[in-house]
Amino acid sequence: MAIHPLIRHLRKHCLFAAASAACIAGIFAGCTKVDPPKAHRPIYNNIGLRPNVPTYLKDTVLERADLSNVSPMPVTSYGLVVNLRYSGDSRVPTPVREWMIKEMYRHGFGSKLTAPEFSKITPEKVLADKRASIVVVASYVPPGARKGQRIDAVCQALPQSDTASLAGGTLYQCELRQMGANSVDPGGAVNKYAEARGPMFINPAYALETPQATQGIAKAGARTAITMNGAVVTSDRPVQLRLRTPQWNISRATEQVINTRFQDVADMPRKDGKGMCVAEAQDEGYLNLYVPMSFNGNWEHFAAVACHLYINLNPAFAATKAQELSAAATKPGALLEDISFAMEGLGPVAIPYITPLLNYPSQDVQYAMARAGAFLGNTASEDALIRIARTNGHAFRLNAILALGELPNNPEINRSLAMCLDSSETLIRVNAYKVLAANNDPHIMSRKIGENFVLDLIESKGPPLVYATRTGEPRLAIFGANTSLHQPITFAAFDTQLTISTSVTNRNLLSVFYRGNELPQPVSTLARPALFDLVARLGGAGDEKLHFGYGDIVGILQSMSDSGKINAPFVLQDQPGVENALAATPDATSGREIGEPTTRPTVGMDARPPTVNGPSSVRPN
Repeated sequence: MAIHPLIRHLRKHCLFAAASAACIAGIFAGCTKVDPPKAHRPIYNNIGLRPNVPTYLKDTVLERADLSNVSPMPVTSYGLVVNLRYSGDSRVPTPVREWMIKEMYRHGFGSKLTAPEFSKITPEKVLADKRASIVVVASYVPPGARKGQRIDAVCQALPQSDTASLAGGTLYQCELRQMGANSVDPGGAVNKYAEARGPMFINPAYALETPQATQGIAKAGARTAITMNGAVVTSDRPVQLRLRTPQWNISRATEQVINTRFQDVADMPRKDGKGMCVAEAQDEGYLNLYVPMSFNGNWEHFAAVACHLYINLNPAFAATKAQELSAAATKPGALLEDISFAMEGLGPVAIPYITPLLNYPSQDVQYAMARAGAFLGNTASEDALIRIARTNGHAFRLNAILALGELPNNPEINRSLAMCLDSSETLIRVNAYKVLAANNDPHIMSRKIGENFVLDLIESKGPPLVYATRTGEPRLAIFGANTSLHQPITFAAFDTQLTISTSVTNRNLLSVFYRGNELPQPVSTLARPALFDLVARLGGAGDEKLHFGYGDIVGILQSMSDSGKINAPFVLQDQPGVENALAATPDATSGREIGEPTTRPTVGMDARPPTVNGPSSVRPN
């Protein structure tokens, strides 16, 4: 096509002008110093893949990432405890008192809108009453906690307060925040992570003391109480994966691998609104992991499986890896705990390689493979786990019971665990009971005592036993229908305000008399000498004349047991953390010590499920 002469002329002039401008720019550039482009520092450091990973764990999430955000998060506030036995005091720093008064007005104290009788109950009047006390409320939101999950909260009298005891008290609802208990600015913290309320549970050794008798060390112990299961988490708290080699493609690939493995139990809505997820990549360096509700708060188990997933999703690769893991499990020094989680992560494709090892001569291999297969729904593995749980002297008997407790409710598992209720080992009986109680098994007759606690009567041919929880749900368990009090009996508590004695008119009944200061008139009632009936009557069942709280009743039973008035030993749940340490080793009767306490940091975790071999070589740097 011919070009018009005018256009040719204009193009020539434009080219000349552009060339001229370039020359001029070059001249000035030679006179002006130009800074080199600034090097942008990466947001995250590339620390490389995890070293010393065994061949059979290569190409896993474990090799590419570390867990973070796995320490319990402390949240606190100031709270109001009421219904004390004239043992309270509200002398606290002025900013705390003023803030508490504002909070009480906000919740309806002194207002006719709440209830007509509340109009005369002003905050100042309540705080002047010896039946009330301002306390510090503290809790730990565990890693992976989900909204609605219940946790314990601890209440403690302030140092300036003369509160003698928190026994019998009830905590009004309060909101827990990070640094919420700040004496300078109590209302300064903004984000709420939990809400707490409920009855107090104090050390049973101090529960029956009166304010006048509570002195010294006893006073210090009585000034601290637990609101069992009394706090509710108000927002999800994800566990995080920190990539060791931060890249968007790796972050996305890891997200896909984890979501694919847990797609059947995912319950966290995706940010884009397209379905549910477990893992969400935040950027090239971090992923958030939301523990599925089906894990019942066991974030260690979930995180361990997620960390042992292989990046390659090819089914043929999975079968090859399962065969490799199976072979590695039988070698000396094998990291059986890691192998077990890796097998579980592979899914059903691993079952044919797990089954041959269920009867392997080494007990640790038996348990590791049975545990992995059971969580994959393999019946043979469940049977192997049941066999371990029922075998006296098996090194992993307790571990097997705990693992069975994580599986879906199964009548066959329940029937097998019911046989453990007859064991002579208290730890075995108690943990079997916990699983059966959670599954509402008919071997346990449960009765809700008001809003206070659950009373359980357990069918058992073993020796009588009384067990009480002090964390989680308040439950009092009586093993054996014949567990009773020695007759005749005379028992007194609360500075003789409560007396329990054999009835003068009928030696087959107990006479219960209580004249507490909080009552308008004394209460007198009768009860059968069977321990189950007495506890129910003390808690308000039947004629509802008495309304002792869970903490009071546990204190009464422990005192009765210590003085030999019950034909059964009394066992109080260990302090938090002790049971986890026990679960990390085989039964004490085996005489064999395996593994380390669960507090050892492995794969970036603060704690891990029961270990089946020596310390893992796979640790965070």
